Amino acid sequence: MASLSGGGSWPLPRRPHSPGCHRRAQRLAAAVVATSVTALATAGTALASVASPSPPRNGGTGHDSGSTAGSSTASGSGCVLPLAAATSTGPPQLPNPFENLNLNFNFNLGEALGPALAQAAVFWLNQAGVAAQRLLDDHLRELGSGGCPATAAVLRAHLAAAAAQVVSLGAATNWMLLDRGAIRRGQLWRLVTWSLVHAGPLHFLSNYAVIAKLGAQLEAVAGSDRFAAAYVASSAAATLASLALNGGRRSLGSSGAAFGLAAALWRYHAAHVELLPPEALTALKGVGDRALQFTAVYHLFWWSRLDVSAHVGGALAGWAAGELLGPHYRLVRTGAAAALGPLGALIPGGGGWVFRDRPLQLPPQSGGGGGGGGGGGGVDASVEATGVAAAAAAARLVDASRWAAREPRQRIAFPALGPGYTVSAAAAASQQHHQQQRRNH
Repeated sequence: MASLSGGGSWPLPRRPHSPGCHRRAQRLAAAVVATSVTALATAGTALASVASPSPPRNGGTGHDSGSTAGSSTASGSGCVLPLAAATSTGPPQLPNPFENLNLNFNFNLGEALGPALAQAAVFWLNQAGVAAQRLLDDHLRELGSGGCPATAAVLRAHLAAAAAQVVSLGAATNWMLLDRGAIRRGQLWRLVTWSLVHAGPLHFLSNYAVIAKLGAQLEAVAGSDRFAAAYVASSAAATLASLALNGGRRSLGSSGAAFGLAAALWRYHAAHVELLPPEALTALKGVGDRALQFTAVYHLFWWSRLDVSAHVGGALAGWAAGELLGPHYRLVRTGAAAALGPLGALIPGGGGWVFRDRPLQLPPQSGGGGGGGGGGGGVDASVEATGVAAAAAAARLVDASRWAAREPRQRIAFPALGPGYTVSAAAAASQQHHQQQRRNH
């Protein structure tokens, strides 16, 4: 555990990884390699069995008038003629330096290696699937037991949707993706299922990895309820933004919700930067710069294939959910320091300090408001009443007794600075005291 105490050093020493993580990573890599090799072998066997060499169309003398433009076979010698000799008309062409190379890709892997290859492919695919399932189950079990049950539940839903896609050979994808026309015809389940299905293994693995990492970090610092609220809000906003701004194109994937989780986690760090020492603050800015650069490059390279509107909508909703629901940790005096009032700051070492979660409080609805305001103010009064009602509803939604952490904390975590980096309340109070002294001088 790296923590900020008085004069802590930066950067923090690297935490050694557990041997179990290395073993699981090696097993997963071996399973992926075995799956790729056997899938390639199976595909080569299937393609070779379907594609059979076509018999020659010529009658045995002269050239074939219907031969391909790449080459033509002479009746007597059987040699491969150049490309220019195979075309009777047209502009002269440059000699082909590869004309004498016999590049034959009709290689039947099944005939070369025999039927044992298919049996081996089925066996190793089954073993790779069992190993991958065991690794994923262990990972989700660790997430659930480690204080992130909501993240584990979201990832299990992704795995269930991926299994449905594989079992149905892709038919389930067409019934689950976001399609504006199908939704207008009453297929409302697409509003939820489109964020669970993906366009391929790489798409699925990238979103799964992002949610597993950022979701677990957000749930660890904000709690399961606020994580679930941020995920649902981000997914809903991504859905609405895609339907409204994506030009009617069909879409799928959970990247909108993933951007929402990233935005909510970054808002948490931005709300507590005053608690960090200068060197840690510099490191946090570097992490943010690298994240923005990666996001920009990612969108520039894949702009035409991305649902950018869903990404933007999910990110805005995730940031708003974090701003409304918190957490917003503030330093609070306790015990003797609180009883001394302003003199509590003079306690050596900044003792008697804890972090209290103070979520954003919207003003409640004011009573009365003058029921009979003259005729000309009717529209203004109705608009004001609507705004006050919306503010009251939001205030009930972000009630501190419902969303805030009830117990005070001695430390709060900053996941972007590394696993286990925490800041103690005593160190944060001492840091703010020194900053106040420098400003006074």
